[in-house]
Parts: sequence; C-alpha cells; structure tokens
Amino acid sequence: MELPLFCGGKQVGTVHTESTEGEMLFAVAAPQLPLGLWRITLQGTSGEVLLGVTETGRLRRRLSRQLLAGAGALSSARAEQGGGWHTAGKGEVPGARTLPTGALCCRRGQGYLVALPWEEGGPFPWAERFCLAQLRRMNGQSWAVFTLDASGEPVWTEEK
Repeated sequence: MELPLFCGGKQVGTVHTESTEGEMLFAVAAPQLPLGLWRITLQGTSGEVLLGVTETGRLRRRLSRQLLAGAGALSSARAEQGGGWHTAGKGEVPGARTLPTGALCCRRGQGYLVALPWEEGGPFPWAERFCLAQLRRMNGQSWAVFTLDASGEPVWTEEK
C-alpha cells in the first residue's frame, strides 16, 4: 500500500507500506523535500505515530502493530521541518543581509552555518570569501558552506 506524504498541504512523496506478521515495514521516498531535517509522522483515523527523522528524504522503519494500534487506519503521512538546515529568512543571520536566493542556514553553537548553492563552472557564491568556504554535496547538490560567528562574520574552521 502507498500512503501520500504531505508537507504544507502539498504532496512531496510517498510512504510504501508492507505488512508482515506482527509488524509493518515503511519506506519513505520524498525527493521533493528541501534539504534539512524532516520529522515524518504517520496519520491515522484515531491519531498519529512518529515514523522517524530524515535528512535525505529517504527513511526505512519497521514498527510493531501494537505501536501503530492507537493511530487507527493509516491514511497519509506528514513531513514537518525539524532543527537543522532550513531556508534562510531575510535578516535571520545577523550581518549577512545579502544571502542569495536558495541559501540555507542552521545554528551552530553561538554562530551559524550558511550553505549557498553552487554549480561547478558557475560563479562562486560570496566570491570575496571563497577561501573560508567548505565545499559539500548534500542531497545531490553542491554547496559552499560558510561558518559565521554570532555577529554574522565568516570565520575559518577546519571542520570537515
């Protein structure tokens, strides 16, 4: 059976279910979820059950029928953004007022991590600060990740 997976009222993927003796297997495929931590909850006629957390839009879990009983008949699943990476809002990172569209951020201690989308061969984001960037691949995309202090100034880190 396939359950639709919704985020903000829009279907962003599916949850494949397979019934076994005393358990149910769940496989989430949500390629349309943006980068970040996502809490996946199964929705039933009588309640909900937390399936787990994913950063990649994929999740596999096995839950007992006893655990699922309180939710009733399952009808859909919901994705809610948890902590971690999220789309950077205007003014969210102090001192970094010029973040390009598509920038992601997350808190890191007293400061921030900012990820800027980047394509090989294309212009480098924050070119004047390129030497402070760490290049990462997340969800199949290239990102230039900068560590910023509490005031929004980029700082060097050897974190990999």
